[in-house]
Amino acid sequence: MPRKRTEADRAYDKKRAGKRTRNWAFLLYPESCDTAWRDRLAQMCVPAFVSPLHDQDTWTAYDEQENEQHKQGEPKKAHYHVMLMFNSVKTYEQVMESVEDLKGTSCVPIEDCKAYARYLCHTGQKDKAQYSRDDVLQFGGADYAEMTEGTSDKVKVIAEMENFIEEQGIDSYHVLSRYARQERPDWYRVLVWNGRHLKDVMQAMTWERKEQERAQAQAYVTARECHRPNEGETHYEG
Repeated sequence: MPRKRTEADRAYDKKRAGKRTRNWAFLLYPESCDTAWRDRLAQMCVPAFVSPLHDQDTWTAYDEQENEQHKQGEPKKAHYHVMLMFNSVKTYEQVMESVEDLKGTSCVPIEDCKAYARYLCHTGQKDKAQYSRDDVLQFGGADYAEMTEGTSDKVKVIAEMENFIEEQGIDSYHVLSRYARQERPDWYRVLVWNGRHLKDVMQAMTWERKEQERAQAQAYVTARECHRPNEGETHYEG
């Protein structure tokens, strides 16, 4: 049964009428959306993300201020967040034609795609229920990892790889790349575009290893020289 539209919905529709932008968001409620919404969304051939099912969300103090029926701490109805990222600008009315086919809520324009994409899992919002990035659905060639990974995320992954090569004694970029490709796709994605630092680290590790080997070899030669008898020295056995 589709959700009944409220006066607030209609007022919002009127406010947004005529606005043109490329990126839009809306909600899908499992009990009221089209049962084939995944197929319909795929057939639209539009880059899109769908959040994991938000079934652990609760109303906040802000929500209660906006609507007194939304009591702080009470659970929200389970829902999906959907992001549509068109290649050209669309009006609210144009987008709603597709949203209504899916039986979704009124759509809203997205001001910042990266920020909203991270919101799909509440990334960086520790006061909200956390959802797995692995459960985000991707449509139309949209890449969730590419959209959401910031500089700090990449630095964290590079630090993980640096710890790994130091612990394992790996100074071959090929060995690391092969391991990441086969075992850690999350590393590989970062490594392909950000491998210069790790190459420098491995080069330094190789130089340090060779220097250590050279020093050990020199120490061995020196030790042998110290124990070698001097020329002309006579040893008596008695």
